Amino acid sequence: MQSSIREERWFLVRMAFLFVLGIALYVGAIVLKSHFASENNYPRVQLSDGTWLVCRAVTIGKKHDLVFPIALGEQIMRRKRGDTETVSTSKQEMVIWLTHENDQNEFYDLNWFKRCELTLADDSPVQPNHYHLKRDQGMHGTSGGGYSEAKPFGSITTKSGRSYVICEFPVPRSNAGRMQLDIFDGADQLVARFPLPYPDNSNDVPNDWVPDPLPTTHSDGNLSVTLKGVTFPRHEKQRGLTVIPQLEFLHDGQPSETWNAQQELLDQIGNSCYSWECNLSPREPAWKLRLTLSQNPAGRFLPEETKTLDPMPVELAGQASLPTAMNHTVNGVALSILGLAGPGPVNFTLPGTGTQVISKTFRPGERSSGMSSQCNGTSCKIELSSGQPFLVTNSPVGPDHSIQLVIRDQAGEVLEQRGSTSAQGVSFWFFEPKPTSTSIQLQIIVQKFRRVEFLLAPPPKTEKSTTF
Repeated sequence: MQSSIREERWFLVRMAFLFVLGIALYVGAIVLKSHFASENNYPRVQLSDGTWLVCRAVTIGKKHDLVFPIALGEQIMRRKRGDTETVSTSKQEMVIWLTHENDQNEFYDLNWFKRCELTLADDSPVQPNHYHLKRDQGMHGTSGGGYSEAKPFGSITTKSGRSYVICEFPVPRSNAGRMQLDIFDGADQLVARFPLPYPDNSNDVPNDWVPDPLPTTHSDGNLSVTLKGVTFPRHEKQRGLTVIPQLEFLHDGQPSETWNAQQELLDQIGNSCYSWECNLSPREPAWKLRLTLSQNPAGRFLPEETKTLDPMPVELAGQASLPTAMNHTVNGVALSILGLAGPGPVNFTLPGTGTQVISKTFRPGERSSGMSSQCNGTSCKIELSSGQPFLVTNSPVGPDHSIQLVIRDQAGEVLEQRGSTSAQGVSFWFFEPKPTSTSIQLQIIVQKFRRVEFLLAPPPKTEKSTTF
């Protein structure tokens, strides 16, 4: 009797085990089928050597993720469905991800890749913002010319050396039909052509901007800006258009030629560009021209916008001084003069920061040789080379203010500046003293930016140069 009960129990255990095993195998088959289906359902084009160029994904935004599926066993062991690659862009973009693979989904390199082009369904070309090649565990920009191995082939890569290309474009408005992506190799030969569906990204984006009639005027405070016209030249070998607005300024009701404009263009989808090599779509009803305005040193400033400091001696090569009256507030912005140094070699520590500045010996005939910086805990070291004296300040300016330094010698002559750069929260201002210069006097100018916006009619897409 007991033997019969034991056999019945073992039978039930075996049946339960087989039932669970059957479910596990069924689920595994579904996952495996899904895995291989996902591996083979991407748009792909076969190359001349029998391998495939695969469009793995099209992503929209500023942060872009692509998951490369891994084998089922790895999925179970690692509790993840794949390896994720992440790319960040400075603005909203459409990123197209490409890989080079064989029929077994093994990856080949893309060192032959040079550039990509996109054409919309209405035959409008779209210029790329950038294109990059991921290889050797690093991203390599190719928009300056690419690689020139001139062959649509590649060697197989290891898992850790997985290679891919990303092509970054402005986001197109959703439309009927398909986009066309063309891929070129190092010899500038067409290697592959992809028909791609439009991303379903902008069906709800308004399309109701109306261009301002020209001329038109907008104001910020006591500054009025009139947009009289716009020119859109396209130069040879230039990607995109140059946008040149014709502007007039009235400051306190008086004509002024001392205002400078930083220009940014946007469309209603959310794409943006600067005024050179602008690749916004001419099919949009209007572009927004956003101007950020400030005066050059010849402008008329309020007393709180400027401050002149006491003279300081010009330092000789290998020497540096640390000003005693170093902290100043101009137009609500705190600026500290941390040091004044002659051409290298010179080595000194900035007061209040613990940052060591090392200006190396300057090689004859050079004007600059770059800058490097590193920090260890609370101490930092900045190394540079300079053929001119330089001032060191903190870097306090945010997005709402501009800062300018005007440097004059003891005769009141304005000295030419050789640019500025920043590292580790401090700024370096390089200048060229005259042979007779024995001291310098600083004028600090801090302005709050003025901002105005206009809506422009884009140029006809067929014109090489257009004026409105």
